[in-house]
Amino acid sequence: DATGATGATDATHGEPARTAVGGRAAMTRRLARCGLAGLVATLPMTLMILAARSLGLFRTPPPAEITRNAVAAVGDAASASGATSGATSGATGGITRGAASGAGSGATGRLTWLATHAGVGAAFGVGYTVARPLLPSSRLAAGLVYGGAAWALAYLGVVPALGLYPWPDEDRPARRTVMVVAHAVFGVALAEADHRLAGAVGTRRAR
Repeated sequence: DATGATGATDATHGEPARTAVGGRAAMTRRLARCGLAGLVATLPMTLMILAARSLGLFRTPPPAEITRNAVAAVGDAASASGATSGATSGATGGITRGAASGAGSGATGRLTWLATHAGVGAAFGVGYTVARPLLPSSRLAAGLVYGGAAWALAYLGVVPALGLYPWPDEDRPARRTVMVVAHAVFGVALAEADHRLAGAVGTRRAR
C-alpha cells in the first residue's frame, strides 16, 4: 500500500529530528541547572571572602577591586570614544565616570560587585557542564580541580592581562591565598550543588 509506505517513511524521517530536538532541550536544561549551581556555589565563596576581610586579611575584596577597575576601564574607553563625537562626549563621560565612582564605594559599589561576582559564578557553572567529562569521577576531586582551574584562568590569565588586578606574584600573599582557597570552596560547592539539583530533577520526573 503506497499510503502506508509513505507514512512509514515519514515516521522514519521524523524520528532523528525529534531525537535532535530532545537532545538540544536536554542540553539546555543541563546548562540552566549548572548555571544555577554556579550561582548557589558563589554564596559560600563570597561568605569566605567577606570573612577574610573581617579578619583583616585585606581591605578590599578582590572581586570588588576587579569590578571597580573594569567599570573604570569601560568608562575611560567610552570617554575616549565620546571625545571624538563633539557634544555627546561630556554627557557620556559624566555618565561613565559616575558609574565607575558608584561601582567603587558605598551600597551601590557593594551591590555592583556582588551582582557581577554572582554572574561570573553562574558563567563558570555553565562551563562546568563542558568540563565535567574531563574531570575526576569523584565530586570532591572534580570540584577542587575545576575550582583551581577557574582561579588560574582568572588570576593567572584574563584578569591581570586586562590590567584589572595584580599578577599573583605582585599581590599580597594573604589575598592570594584566600582567593585560591575561595575558588576551591566554589568548585566543591558547585559540584555538590549540580549533583543535588540533578537528583532533584530526576526525582521530579520519576513522579
